[in-house]
Amino acid sequence: ALARARQLARRAVELDDTLAEAHAALGLVKSLDRDMQGAIDGYKRAVALNPNYATARQRHAIILLSSGRLEEAASEMRRAQEIDPLSVVIGINLAQMYYYGRDYERAATLCERTIETSPPGINRLVLTNLLANTRAQQGRLEEARDLFHRALEQDDEFDEAREGLAYTAALAGRREEALSYFPRFRGLTKEFSQAHLSLAIVHAALGERDQAFAALDDYATGQPYPPVPLRFDPRLDPLRTDPRFQEIFKRHFFRN
Repeated sequence: ALARARQLARRAVELDDTLAEAHAALGLVKSLDRDMQGAIDGYKRAVALNPNYATARQRHAIILLSSGRLEEAASEMRRAQEIDPLSVVIGINLAQMYYYGRDYERAATLCERTIETSPPGINRLVLTNLLANTRAQQGRLEEARDLFHRALEQDDEFDEAREGLAYTAALAGRREEALSYFPRFRGLTKEFSQAHLSLAIVHAALGERDQAFAALDDYATGQPYPPVPLRFDPRLDPLRTDPRFQEIFKRHFFRN
């Protein structure tokens, strides 16, 4: 469907170059084409035409985050939330950015507030899991575990919650419990790159750096640009001072 979407977005801009929605649609197509600068230009044009277009600001913020510009992304997402304070998706995105910025109190507060207005479904599931990860970073491991279990009760196939349970078990020193999740993660690696990240995160929490870097290398393989978790996820902080961390960036993303 992308080819047809690309054609329609370009036609929309041709028909009315002053329409913010047309430029936002083109920005979305550019992002799917992995043209980051083209996407940013499209969203900037949309915002210039309509500064109160929350969706354009939200998508612009996500592209900024993907480009490694966390502070700019959070600022733009805050503006989107000011415009549309009841948007659950914007609330999720902003809470995630606070989490990546290590502002755990603001991340948790926003998660809790947004959960109250989120109907049952994927958004509430993501919020519950994000709140659990935030509590884990605050050292509130039992509360985090309860939240991860709550996420699995909502959807037993939501393996990000299993990742969280393995991670909190590792932090609590329950090595065997943490390792009990590895067969499932390994079984998912052929289909989902996220499973490599899960292995890396838990190995790092267990202090097993060699295994963590091997999993991170697999996670980075084939990615067109650095994944956001690799740039910002605090669960990888134990690895960031190791020279091998930057070597992964150089080998996979910054060869020239």
